[in-house]
Amino acid sequence: MGTYLLFGYFTRYSARIAAGMFLIFLAVLSSAIIRGIDPGSCGCFGLGLKFSLQKTLAMDSILLIISLLLCVWSGRTPVLSVDNWAEK
Repeated sequence: MGTYLLFGYFTRYSARIAAGMFLIFLAVLSSAIIRGIDPGSCGCFGLGLKFSLQKTLAMDSILLIISLLLCVWSGRTPVLSVDNWAEK
């Protein structure tokens, strides 16, 4: 999904799927925080990066907001997107 969003391919659909994935991940993280479970490094951001649950929750919330904004604003096709190239 990230690659599709980066290059602007099926932007509206990709943003909706990404928003759904972020919502599920937010629910799982919230559940872990509420229950006091610390999974350590889950490997979500690679082997070298370790974030606390709160920082991961904040990053996921920001990405959810961005994907929801893409859902709303993807009515017009950007000039440099693959969707624009495919329409021609």
